[in-house]
Amino acid sequence: MPDETLEKQTCPVCRVEPLDLPHGVCRSCLERFKRDEAHEDRAYWEIWEMRYYKRDDIQRTPEQLKKTIDTHIKYEMEHWKSLTENGLSAVRVMIEILDAVDGKRMTNAWHRRRVVFISELITLLDEELFAPVTKEQVRRYMETAIGYWNGTLSDKERQAAFDGMKRALLREKHSTWDAKALLLWMTLKEEFFDWMWYQWFDCVWSCLKKKELDDKTWLGLFQKHFADVIRDWVTEVKHA
Repeated sequence: MPDETLEKQTCPVCRVEPLDLPHGVCRSCLERFKRDEAHEDRAYWEIWEMRYYKRDDIQRTPEQLKKTIDTHIKYEMEHWKSLTENGLSAVRVMIEILDAVDGKRMTNAWHRRRVVFISELITLLDEELFAPVTKEQVRRYMETAIGYWNGTLSDKERQAAFDGMKRALLREKHSTWDAKALLLWMTLKEEFFDWMWYQWFDCVWSCLKKKELDDKTWLGLFQKHFADVIRDWVTEVKHA
């Protein structure tokens, strides 16, 4: 039997329409998100393939193109099923909204907002996740990171802070994604991240997921720090 309390809740993304159970968002946000994430239209993929392969000047037969498009559609439909079979998460929707920010917006100012977001997120985590580093060391490092992205500290100071924190955390490699990795990421520049620079929030969430913060906390942080970006996406939904 449906939970009457949930039925009365509004969508945490648009904050207007009721939830479309069992999903964590409303029907409008669900349908818009599907348009973004699950492309079933062959014409869409034909255009995509033409642009992609024109760049590399690769010639293919119609049969090869059909097979490739079939593969794309199959993958996206399977991915959509995995996202929605237990109800689409509002956290996942917000992550994709924020990681889809237009490249023109991908400036130091935008990344500074991402770093400030991480700094607050870290204050909500258990201090033991950063052992043997103390709470005060973490605080000072976060201030250094924000200072660097605000333009008040030099690259030399940034590098010194990173090297010192890396030693303090007893972290030799970057391969482990956890709370300590998040802390170190705050002072790293775009060259380090490569593709991760454009999937920042997905990577951040992957470091913690539900192990350290619940969905309510994630949603609150996203709305607090990026309400304008989410609002822009919602506006597009209502006029789609």
